[in-house]
Amino acid sequence: MYMKKGSKHTAEALAKMQNRTGTWKWTDEQKKSASERRKGTPWTPARIARGNPPWSPDRRASGGAGMLGKKHSEETKAKMRTAHANVSDETKAKMSAAKKGKPLSEAHKKALSLAHLGKKRGPYNK
Repeated sequence: MYMKKGSKHTAEALAKMQNRTGTWKWTDEQKKSASERRKGTPWTPARIARGNPPWSPDRRASGGAGMLGKKHSEETKAKMRTAHANVSDETKAKMSAAKKGKPLSEAHKKALSLAHLGKKRGPYNK
């Protein structure tokens, strides 16, 4: 039912809106059902407009070459440098907090270990 312009929500409706516990999540059964329904459906212009159309045969053959072999101009490099140099301490703290506690795979730990082999660490490194 649509509300008329200028009307207010009922107390019951407001209570429902306030008591929501977060975003709705798909169950595994719903995901499987949606996947089965989509399989085999053709890529119509409407479906392509909704997002992520399939790769064309030419693009598939290129393997997503994209920027391969292209170089940024000096002007573009300078712009990127200045954009990255002006990061506030608050933003740095947020970026740091986002990575803290993130589990690393054993392969990643091994790669980090090998990358740091032979490097001096501590105050005497300066």
